[in-house]
Amino acid sequence: MRVSFDYWGTLSVLKYQKEAKACCDRHEVFLITRGKYIEDAKKVAAAIGIKADHVISTEGEDKGEVMNKLGIDIHYDDDKNQIAAIQAVSKTYCVHVNKKAFRNSNWDYTVKHYI
Repeated sequence: MRVSFDYWGTLSVLKYQKEAKACCDRHEVFLITRGKYIEDAKKVAAAIGIKADHVISTEGEDKGEVMNKLGIDIHYDDDKNQIAAIQAVSKTYCVHVNKKAFRNSNWDYTVKHYI
């Protein structure tokens, strides 16, 4: 299965770094970002075990076409607008990461779907 994670608000959070690392053992994992903080994203990806050629920037564009091109099955993202854009053009199943928790000091996100 091909699983992808957004960076800012998702893989920038330790909980999702751990989840992505666990996914690397069972799935092909990608980090797909719109481009902000790409250098930080590359460092996190390397630490998690995501292959360098699996770190992709859409350079500000919506992620849906990239999902189609790569055949991503599941994508984790905190941005509801990106999720809507992905679902408009792709069959990728999207998991919305609770953005409200991002503002909490404990960084405790709630995801109701597990791989």
